Amino acid sequence: MEIAQYLGMFLDESKEHIQACNELLLKLEKNSQDVSIVNEIFRSAHTLKGMAATMGYGNIVEVTHKMENILDAIRNSKIIVTTEILDTVFKAVDLLEEMVLEIEAGGTGEKDVSEILNALNRIESDHSILLTSRKKTVEQAIVYDEYEMTVIRQSHEEGFNAFEIRVLLREDCILKAARVFMVFELVEKFGEIIKSTPSIEQLENEDFDFLFTIVLLTKSKADTLRKQVMNISEVENVLVLPVTEGAIQTSDQDESQGYAVAEINPKKDSRVRTVHQTNKTIRVNTDRLDNLMNLFEELIIDRGRLQSIANELHNEDLDETVERMTRITSDLQSIILKMRMVPVETVFNRFPKMVRQMARDLGKDINLEITGTETELDRTVMDEIGDPLVHLIRNAIDHGIESPAVRFEKGKPADGSISLRAFHSGNHVYIELEDDGAGINQELVLEKAINSGIVSKEIASSLTDDQILELIMSPGFSTAERVTDLSGRGVGLDVVKSKIESLGGYITIKSEQDQGTLFQIQLPLTLSIISVMLVNLGEDVYAIPLSSILEVAIIRTSDIMNAHNQKLIDVRGNIVPLVNLKEIFEMNNCDETRVFQSIVIVQKGEKMAGIMVDSFIGQQEIVLKSLGDYLQSVYAISGATILGSGKVALVVDCNALIK
Repeated sequence: MEIAQYLGMFLDESKEHIQACNELLLKLEKNSQDVSIVNEIFRSAHTLKGMAATMGYGNIVEVTHKMENILDAIRNSKIIVTTEILDTVFKAVDLLEEMVLEIEAGGTGEKDVSEILNALNRIESDHSILLTSRKKTVEQAIVYDEYEMTVIRQSHEEGFNAFEIRVLLREDCILKAARVFMVFELVEKFGEIIKSTPSIEQLENEDFDFLFTIVLLTKSKADTLRKQVMNISEVENVLVLPVTEGAIQTSDQDESQGYAVAEINPKKDSRVRTVHQTNKTIRVNTDRLDNLMNLFEELIIDRGRLQSIANELHNEDLDETVERMTRITSDLQSIILKMRMVPVETVFNRFPKMVRQMARDLGKDINLEITGTETELDRTVMDEIGDPLVHLIRNAIDHGIESPAVRFEKGKPADGSISLRAFHSGNHVYIELEDDGAGINQELVLEKAINSGIVSKEIASSLTDDQILELIMSPGFSTAERVTDLSGRGVGLDVVKSKIESLGGYITIKSEQDQGTLFQIQLPLTLSIISVMLVNLGEDVYAIPLSSILEVAIIRTSDIMNAHNQKLIDVRGNIVPLVNLKEIFEMNNCDETRVFQSIVIVQKGEKMAGIMVDSFIGQQEIVLKSLGDYLQSVYAISGATILGSGKVALVVDCNALIK
């Protein structure tokens, strides 16, 4: 078989299965009893193993094979899902991802997998942490009476969790009743015990094997309970399972229908499996899409040239042809742009696992809520936005969210929360990251900025709250008292800001001390073809993106005010600073003897500015071209375009003009 021919397909599908494994493992951690999740992970691992075997990547086969053994034991109730086991499986998936990425980079995908194989072998062979048979698990199933079911339902409504805590004592435990007493005494600190199996009397008389179950109503987390009970000596293993509404109903059905339930469920499962939706999509190499986009951009430039010629010749047939061509290219543009749009889900998917691992490393409890994953963004922007978001999330976890002890002292829930949202608004996509952590200490920011020489004391005294917060995005700025592997090196937020601005977007910060911080990123939908207002400056033509323009106006020169060497105008009660582009680009100055001046009012977030131009030409769609590596640092210019006349017009970067 010609391996190279199928390598691209192998890499694409491998990445999808690895991503699916990560997402499903996170789901399994929250629903450890859901066998259907384990089955899905198993299928992904099995498919990956088969593909790797066909392609001859032995190490991937070995790791996925061991993963399959663990997953098979879990779905057959031979292994209890614990955080430690999931950590190991996550590491195995990480290693698989590393190997796939190495193959993509041209390597062999060979890695030292002995450590992870040993860890997986230990889990597989360590039957001391296993419930040895499904039968034993079934025997432990608790049946709730009507009163208990009502209590559990009411506790759910009031925000309590109901957990079945299954405790397995060591076989050499001598005083089983004493250990039971210690477990009960400890668990009662976290909530109310409503039931136990076996009964209290049987437990006191040591009339049980080594396994007993407690049903607890609490607001604590399952992981916390498990860790606490595991600290009691002679306790071999603990399983904390949520009592769900489904479990209660099943319990009810068990009493009324007996074994009939077991006969009905397989039919339901088989019916579900037969439902498949055909996905009518094909894979297209992104290079081909980029080539198509480049060719289309050339077509747009030629269309502009043709429109210009038609305007000069005033030929009716030519006008009709150009008009028809304009309609078709507009439709074509819409289709091509949609082909390049990708849901932000492809970037957001990497964060749940990252947050979980970082929270565990730092000993924090953090809930990550993600919304708006279906929001679409141009692939060019998508490729660039991942790293800035990683910076922001790391900062939120490391510096924003306090430790559980500190949050408790502040009267906050022990669990911190981070919300990651994406949504469309107008021609922009907004991405927001909000945490309920410590917020930003403005006094400390100002002090550090003055000590670092970023601002002088005189300027610092006149800064607004928002301007003070923006100081944290200055190069080299950091308020971290210690440098960690995660953040605090002072190279984060300035990089984030410059990256977002290079994409034509901007970032704003809102923060309230002890309440949390909100970072809002505004991004353009696409970077390739944009709508602009063409304006004249002397004999040159400049393009101002419509996405930045609030309005255009013609004002009397006499209405321009001066304050502290800054020209200002009054726009319906708002004092807006004027920017003279000719001064900035070192051209001949505006003719201020003219009675009227043409102004383009632009905005950046809540800030506005008026750009003085000689005259307006009109609105047009242009193809934005980069200035290349040699002209990257040209101030207030974000690119260039070729007009229908063949002239080059520079595109004004409004974000750079508004301070």
